[in-house]
Amino acid sequence: MTLYEENQAIFEQIASEVSLLEGFIAVKRNKGAPGVDGKTIEEFECVLHAE
Repeated sequence: MTLYEENQAIFEQIASEVSLLEGFIAVKRNKGAPGVDGKTIEEFECVLHAE
């Protein structure tokens, strides 16, 4: 397996829908601060299903 293939496999695990949802839930539970774009977790949640 090439380095590119290894990196791709790792990225696919990190960016899986399950991993992203778990991260979102953790941030929401911890009342995370707005991101660099200034959007709050509540604002992000409003458009989550559309994206």
